[in-house]
Amino acid sequence: MIPELTLPDGMRIPQLGIGFSAQLLGWRLVETATRFDITLIDLSSPWEGGRAVADALALGRVKRAGLFLLGSSAAMTNGHPSRRSEDRRDYSLDLLTMELDSLAAESSRSRWEEFGTRAKAVGAASLGLRVTGEFPLPELLEGIDEGWRPSLIRVGCGRWSADCRVADLVEQSGHVVAMTVPRHVPKTGAFGRVATDLGVSVAAVCIAWAMAKGRVVIVEPWSHDWVATARRAAALRLGPSLVAEIDLSLEG
Repeated sequence: MIPELTLPDGMRIPQLGIGFSAQLLGWRLVETATRFDITLIDLSSPWEGGRAVADALALGRVKRAGLFLLGSSAAMTNGHPSRRSEDRRDYSLDLLTMELDSLAAESSRSRWEEFGTRAKAVGAASLGLRVTGEFPLPELLEGIDEGWRPSLIRVGCGRWSADCRVADLVEQSGHVVAMTVPRHVPKTGAFGRVATDLGVSVAAVCIAWAMAKGRVVIVEPWSHDWVATARRAAALRLGPSLVAEIDLSLEG
């Protein structure tokens, strides 16, 4: 089984999940994921993840109780593909994240509180933030009531190395981190060396390393075989020495 983490609000979240890509859409991806015990489904991408989940539920391929659905604030806007008229959701999200940029903390706090009210109104059980850089989290969270604090911080700078650095900063503030592992990661550095020694892909090492660090990992598969690859990577156990080797390389 895929390990789970406990978020600050008590919610349990699977440590491995899948998103959607332009190359792989539709309800069959949701069914394939659950076949490999991957129940965390990320609906944050601009692809039709919401439609895929709705179809899988309608066809009886999966059960709502067996899924953990992660969405984003973009899904609450009319322009997002998942909100088109043919994709009306008849289910709520388990966790909804809001993306914050480099705005001043005071402005972002106001946006966050507005988002939280809207998210809970549409049935989101838990709230999270998505940051794309070194955002001043302590300043943002200052003065926010306990019930509105984010349960998960998702990092997404667009580059794996940058995501790793920001994830370290976020964890220093005591938050649970979610990261997206790309299919292709440069083979240089410790990730590449460990992958060569173990005879696996660099992406597999990234997945195993992030899970060993106690992070939630999202993968965006390009084929149904890649779902199986991600599942095998989740079972890869990196020892403390290998984790430390990779950590040290990221500090350079």
